[in-house]
Amino acid sequence: MPIKLSLAASKEQVTAECGKVTFPKAFNHAYQIPPGEKVYCILDVNPTRIYTIEWGLIPHFSKRLSNRGNLTEIDTNEIASKPSSRIPFRSKRGIILADAIYYIHKKGLDYTPYRIQRKDKHLMKLACLWDEYRKDDQYLATTALITRKISNFICSSFPIEFTSDEQKQWMEERNLDAAEVMLNKKFHPEAYDYFKVTNRLLDDAYNEKDLTAAIPTEINLFSFL
Repeated sequence: MPIKLSLAASKEQVTAECGKVTFPKAFNHAYQIPPGEKVYCILDVNPTRIYTIEWGLIPHFSKRLSNRGNLTEIDTNEIASKPSSRIPFRSKRGIILADAIYYIHKKGLDYTPYRIQRKDKHLMKLACLWDEYRKDDQYLATTALITRKISNFICSSFPIEFTSDEQKQWMEERNLDAAEVMLNKKFHPEAYDYFKVTNRLLDDAYNEKDLTAAIPTEINLFSFL
């Protein structure tokens, strides 16, 4: 599923929903976060701190960084079997913070971006895995969302979203069977709104507030047929 993220929440909202946390020096409104860019995460190594790490998992055993930004999502059905996720699943878990997800629907040569956000306007706490690449003097921390297949919604897969209590359990649970059960939680489509947004979202460098607004529905002669 081609997606991007958004996190334009204030520090006050993040603190209200995540508890007292230490923010990174640069905590700016990110109206769109494309793959390969930095995302805001809470990681199991220190749940009281917000980290900025690169979105696109690079396994610790990689020999080079040429595939940066490729592995942005890991399906729940593959998490325990793929080499890239099997080891991080044991001990490197986290939460990516977002206030919305952008889904880009592709039909032929046409791309239609949608913004998906919670109806209650709360933050999305999205399950992720992370890893550390170390080679010579190079170091890079990266992450990937955990997604699963869904039905009866605008898109066919969606990230796993946790409550605050589930978030804590997800990062602390060392029983792998129990952690895997957590990833099978039911998806509730009624909890979300979605609407079309400007095609400026297709420009990865564009980062303005109008990305959060619904575009007017186009009406033409065929709209009423």
